[in-house]
Amino acid sequence: MEQEILFIDKVHPSLEERLTNEGFNCVDVSRVSYLDLKKSYTNAIGLVVRSRVPMNVELISTFPKLQFIARFGAGMENIDLKYCQEKGIKCFKAPEGNMTAVAEHAMGMVLSLLNHFPRATNEVKNGIWLRAENRGTELESLTVGIIGYGYMGSALAKRLSSFGCDILVNDPYKEVTDNFVKQVDLDTIKRECNIISLHLPQSDETLGYISKIFIQEMLNPFYLINTARGKHVVSEDLLAGLQSGKILGAALDVLDREKASFEGIKKDAVLSQLLRLNNVIITPHIAGWTHQSNQKMADILLDQILSIYK
Repeated sequence: MEQEILFIDKVHPSLEERLTNEGFNCVDVSRVSYLDLKKSYTNAIGLVVRSRVPMNVELISTFPKLQFIARFGAGMENIDLKYCQEKGIKCFKAPEGNMTAVAEHAMGMVLSLLNHFPRATNEVKNGIWLRAENRGTELESLTVGIIGYGYMGSALAKRLSSFGCDILVNDPYKEVTDNFVKQVDLDTIKRECNIISLHLPQSDETLGYISKIFIQEMLNPFYLINTARGKHVVSEDLLAGLQSGKILGAALDVLDREKASFEGIKKDAVLSQLLRLNNVIITPHIAGWTHQSNQKMADILLDQILSIYK
């Protein structure tokens, strides 16, 4: 019997094509429900996933021949990694595939907020031409705090370094050696920074990371950038911070109102108020989703999958 790999989510087609050329039987089950996955595809040796269904013990255990799970992206919170480790199931991800996309998206957000692009654009569209009121702030004059210094955080820091701003980074799990940043504790970030950019994985430790307490502990009014996970930021507290002026602006590619699959949001009064603010930018979880990153992630996962069988 051919070795069967299930594509639980739609990904770049080259991954399926090249795995098929390597002799695997690739099956598109992107429209198959969670319950039917458990009943009908027990011969799979590999799963290619994004976030459509949870990779929990209940589902993983129905694949007795499973050898790997390949996450088309960076975040692994959707996969029970402990169970996979116990069962010898390899788990792959591709953060290096979309780190450039995320860094460039975050840079665009920073510059858009500092120069009032959303507000100024809407005003011009409505026949309003205000120059002094839309005077911008130079990035060179500010201190940026990057919280989380993995692939994404370090890629952003590299790009920020050309703008001449001070860059402080906080990551208690990593020793930072890049000479264009300074590694500091969180208290220093809160005391010195004017911009905060989040690049953390989702975990129990990082849920609600930006809350009322964090906002109050920031010494300076600040801009917030979040291209990591929506649940890092408590939207109610973010809204209060924006209304008080403690948060000067926010650019969010992710929201705590997102569905678990990331394919849509649950709109409520808080989100409606955020959307009405002209110092808030919201994009639909696309920071890491460029044409180029889509191909790069396919290439990286292909190499990781094939490494098992060489």
